[in-house]
This record gives sequence, C-alpha cells and structure tokens, in this order.
Amino acid sequence: MSVMNTFTGRIFDPLKMTKKDVCVEDIAHALSLICRGGGHIRYFFSVAQHSMNCADEAAARGWSKRIVLACLLHDASEAYIADIIRPVKPHLSNYLDIEAQIMSVIYDYFGLADLTEEEKKCCKQIDDEMMAHELHRMMPGEENRPVPELKSEPDFRERPYKEVEQDFLDRVHQCGKSSENNAQNKEPVSESGSGENSVECINSVSTDESAAANRAKYDEAAVRDGYRKLTRLLIEKKMTITTMESATSGQIASLLTDTEGSSAVLKGAFVTYCNEAKMMQGVPAEILEQYTVYSKETAEAMAAACAKTYEANIGIGVTGTMGNIDPVNPDASVPGQVYFAVVMNGDMQAYSIELEPQPTRLAYKLAVAKEILDVLMPRLNQAFD
Repeated sequence: MSVMNTFTGRIFDPLKMTKKDVCVEDIAHALSLICRGGGHIRYFFSVAQHSMNCADEAAARGWSKRIVLACLLHDASEAYIADIIRPVKPHLSNYLDIEAQIMSVIYDYFGLADLTEEEKKCCKQIDDEMMAHELHRMMPGEENRPVPELKSEPDFRERPYKEVEQDFLDRVHQCGKSSENNAQNKEPVSESGSGENSVECINSVSTDESAAANRAKYDEAAVRDGYRKLTRLLIEKKMTITTMESATSGQIASLLTDTEGSSAVLKGAFVTYCNEAKMMQGVPAEILEQYTVYSKETAEAMAAACAKTYEANIGIGVTGTMGNIDPVNPDASVPGQVYFAVVMNGDMQAYSIELEPQPTRLAYKLAVAKEILDVLMPRLNQAFD
C-alpha cells in the first residue's frame, strides 16, 4: 500500500507529497500524539510541545517571525513519517531524503520555501539546546547533563494531548499570519541570530481558543457545498443542530437549511443582535458584564443556551465585529475579530478568529461560516470513526 490516511481524511502517497496534501490540523493532531525520545522519558511529552518551546525561545531571543514559525514547524514532517531517535537517524539515508522532501513541501505551503541557511542554522541551534534541557529533565541517567542558558522558560508539563493539539494549532495560525505579512520583506538576522526587529514572545494561548487568522480567501460555492455535506451528514447520523448568532445574523442557520430535509436536523435558531436579545434567550447577564459581548465566554454561553433550548446535539454561538466598530459596544469591539463556540454532546470548544477586510457584509459572514465548518467537520468525522 503506497498511500497513507491522515486524521482529517486525506489520502496520498507520502513519498510524492504536494502542497495540497498539507493540512495544519493533521500536523497538530499527529505531533501532539508523538512522544519525544522514542518514548524513553519519564512521562509523555510530545513533539508538538517541544516545537512550541522552540518557537517561544526564538521569540524570546528577538529573532524574526519567520524563524519563530520555522521553529514551530521544524519537526512537522514527523506528522507524516513519525519520529526516529537522533542516534539512528543519520544512518537512514532514505529517511533523511524523505524527511527533507516533505519538509520542503511543508515549508513551501507556509511561505518558508526561501529559508536561508542562516535561518535554518538558527532553528537547529534552538532545537539542539531545547533537546538538551529535555534530556536533562526527562531522560533517566541524564540528570547531570549540562544545559545551555535559555531566554524563555520552557513548558515541560505533562499535558493532555487534545490541549496541546489546540495550542499548537493556535500558534501556527498566529505565526502564519505574521510570517505572511512579512514574506515580501524578510526581517534581517545577524550571525548570532538576533533580528533587527524584535518579535513579541508567543506565550501559551488558552487551550480552547483558536486564532485562526488570515484565512480570508475562500470560495463561496465551496462553503455552500460544505454546508450541504454537513447537513446531509447530520441527517444520516440523526443528529440535531441549532445556532445563536449575532455577527453572522442567521447566516449559519441559512446555510444549514439550503439542503432538502434540513428540518430533520435544525428545529430552530436564534438571531440575537443585541445584548438584551442574548439575555432573553438564556445568556447570563453576568457573562456579558464580566467578559463583554465580544468574548469566547459569551460565545460559549450562546452555544450552550441554544443547544439547551432545542435539546440539540450541536449548538453554535457566534459573536464579534465585522468590518466596523460597534457603536453600542465601542470599547469591546475590534474590527474583524469574531468569537464562536461549538458544543457537541456536552463538549464545548471556543475559538477566536481575526478576519482580513472583506468587500461586503455577506463576505464576512461566509468567511466566518467557513471557519466554523472547518472545525466542526473534523470533530464530527472523529466522533463517527
């Protein structure tokens, strides 16, 4: 068998991998489940955690955003061909060639195809230094290993893989946006790796938030087709869904009902365009007061309230600001920042996205709809596996 299946359902030959085969959700999921040190460490610590520590260290040193992203992705090939312990890897020439080919495709996908040797050297330096700390801390018999001084404070906690997976995914989207914004004007790096422009350290973000930024380009026909597939899947699995929408003002519900038979899955939905409407439908006033209407907490409360009202398997809450400042909540709104939450059979996950400027209000709504579809479909597919 010459093809592989990925977490999100992609099927391709890893020896002939192309950019269309790359999927950040696949990378985040796989790396969060691969243990460092071939598993011979005191507790489970994943490749994804190692990669995030490397990115934090690059940021703490003030290195360029491109290097931060490259550090985050430097082991991404292992999502497709697993990890080989370092003492063995140099003796597997075919593995090294395959690894290099896959990394070339991944870096190209994320706009890093033109990484210089100097930038690669910076990534390797941090990779080696972070590994020394991991060995010292986690590997039996390595307690006396000398470790280099770091600028950051690495997170060596044992964490649930789902938490790590979401954290890694968030960081890729955050770094990816910064990298793309600077792709045409690379930040210089000195021989020591210190960039002229400092970059803010990427700290751990909340595990249930997603800064899925800079995915503004979408195909409207593809979004509508995606929701038709979603509705048909829900009909097939006899699952129900509902929404409480503010920023999208009913767009998600509309997309769900574009398919014949949708009444079997969507019994009703809410458009709550003001704070009072949200409270009337079950959003606690204290949530709005403490976190503001534009927050993941409010999105979660909206998702929970509509799911409870209609006793639905899935509830979706959406709040945020499109292309303008909300005159009613000017201090809380940020143009293009949208929060949404999806609760599925009691499992709540919330996300934060930052949209690029769109030409119309409909374009903003469809862009948000795509983001929701992109996180909901993998969850459903995983639930039915």
